[in-house]
Amino acid sequence: MTSKLAIALIAISVFDLSARGVSAASITPINLDDLTLGATITGPVGPTVDASLINSDGNSLGDLTSSVSCPVGFLTCVPPQNPAGTIYTYIHKVTPGVDFPNDPPFPQPDGLLAFDDVNQFELEFKAEGFTGVAGYSFGEAKQA
Repeated sequence: MTSKLAIALIAISVFDLSARGVSAASITPINLDDLTLGATITGPVGPTVDASLINSDGNSLGDLTSSVSCPVGFLTCVPPQNPAGTIYTYIHKVTPGVDFPNDPPFPQPDGLLAFDDVNQFELEFKAEGFTGVAGYSFGEAKQA
């Protein structure tokens, strides 16, 4: 199964939390419209997981839809059956300022923070396993 991705991340900064303090390294985004993948893992709630992206106060910053895919050429993606060394692509679509219904068991937050303009996405912790490649759908961003 091949799929094109429409991911609404504008930019990602990775943070290095060290004794020197917090420093950000900007990442040049790639166009995910051109990305092709193999089959997607189907978990307990389906091939995608819908949840809320929440802040430390428990308010929603937006909607979060996630999935995990195998490389091109995989017709099914079942990790215990895949060859050792298979590289998986984790896809997280963040839609700020809206929060669609969550899949169980994720509770729906009471509060939702509004956003007028989003041009940066940051983490305040190290993203274990992150390879330094991130991007968004240039086509979706142009339409927004």
